[in-house]
Parts: sequence; structure tokens; C-alpha cells
Amino acid sequence: MKRIFSGFILLILTIVLVACGNTTGDNVLVVGMEVDYPPFNWAETSANDYNHPVHGQPGMFAAGYDVDMAKRIADELGMELQIRMIEWGALIPALNSEEIDLIIAGMTPTADRRLEIDFTEAYYTVENVVVARKDSDLVGMTELGDLDGFVGVGQTSTVYATIIELMAEKYGATVLAGTTLDTTPAVGNAVLTGQADFTVLEKPVALGLIQANPELEIIFEPSAEDNVFELTEDDLILAIGVKKNKAEFLESVNDALATITSENRTQFMLDATNRSAE
Repeated sequence: MKRIFSGFILLILTIVLVACGNTTGDNVLVVGMEVDYPPFNWAETSANDYNHPVHGQPGMFAAGYDVDMAKRIADELGMELQIRMIEWGALIPALNSEEIDLIIAGMTPTADRRLEIDFTEAYYTVENVVVARKDSDLVGMTELGDLDGFVGVGQTSTVYATIIELMAEKYGATVLAGTTLDTTPAVGNAVLTGQADFTVLEKPVALGLIQANPELEIIFEPSAEDNVFELTEDDLILAIGVKKNKAEFLESVNDALATITSENRTQFMLDATNRSAE
């Protein structure tokens, strides 16, 4: 009886710790993402074993690597998952206003973002590549100096916009001016239509964009060890955003994340990349 009672108390304490991070006041884990960043997250119009309904969006279902991770974390925490579609620039405000519990959206834990929110351990390690049109004069480039005189574009308020600025400062590229591009499809369209000559993206995102737009291709794939884009250690990983001052909740999410093996994560990304092209 004592052992059963102790187990009951432990269960109650676990629920209380998780609830300390929950925005809805019940056993629901609310996760924010763009639902527009394949293969990490994208929208589908019919339910299947891989996707999850988007809250407040009838007939819309979120799919992708981020959704797979969100499902596993919710299961480990013993919570019901709720996914909300939130545009990129509004994700951190939504977290801080407690509209959502977590950001799982392909977000890098940059120094500036760490001033606003906390982050879990890495849930994905980044490989960055340069993408251009197949008919571009950049095809065959072997070093970043080959970008001299070409126009680059990166998604607004992301590390990729910072990389493009670096390419301009150090290697003679030009940053596409006067345009705010808040999504990866918009960035891809700028390259497709000739507004820009190239962009830089995470490799799986680039592959998804190319599958949807065969006129594009990866033209430069540097070794991650070389770090030619001069990124910090934090810029080379993706992590889950958690509101500050929720240490117990952050720990519980990290514990859940630790149960997802590297093999699981590799399979999640392979599956997501393949499904995003369907």
C-alpha cells in the first residue's frame, strides 16, 4: 500500500510540474509553428497517420518533422497535443503571452532570441547549402567568392538573412533590397523569378523546395566542419522555444526530447522530406 501511495504522489507531482508550463490550464500541450516550412512543417487538407489537426483551422492538418517531434513530446508528457498556425514573426510574442506552450518551428536558438525566451537541447543539427536556378551562372561555384556580383535573398528575421548579409560584406554579393520575404516559398519564388540569384537554406528545406520547383538546385554544399558561413554553435542547431522562468517545464520537455533517439530523428526527417514532395 505504501508503494502504491508513493507512486500516486509521484504521478501527481509530475502532472503538477508539467501543468506549470501549460497555457490552457488543462492537460493540453499547445505548440506553435508556421505550418509553411517543409519538410519541418506544412499544411495538408486530409487527415492521415502522420499529420495532426491545426487548431482553429477546419480541414487543415499540420505535417512534417516538427509535427513528428511534437507528437512524441506530447506522448512522453502524457498530454494532448494542440497545434496552432502562427506566422514566423509572431511566434515568440505568442509564447511570451502564453498563447502557446512551445515553439517547434525550425528555430535556431540565437543569442538575441535567448534574451527573449529559453530553449531546449537541440532537436535537429543544421546543414546549410546554397540554392540557385539550374540555368544560373553560379552553377559550378566552388567557393563563396564566386558569389561576387550576384544578388542573394534570405527569409526575413532568420539566420539566413544574416548569412546573406555576410556574403555581401565579405564576398561581394548584393542583398535583395526593398522586399520583405517572410516564408521559404516566397524566398524560393524570388530566386525562381530572377529577383535574386541565390539563397541559403537548411539542406532538407532546400530539398523540399527543389522537389516543388525542379528549376532550382543545390549549387554549393560546404562541409559543416568548415563553417564557411561563420555561424555560432547555436546557429548550427534547431531547438524548441520555452517561455522564460519555467525551469521545471523546460526540464520535462528536455527529458521527453532525450527519449527520441538519433535514429528516430533521422527517420523522421527522411519520412518528412519524402512526404513533403508528394
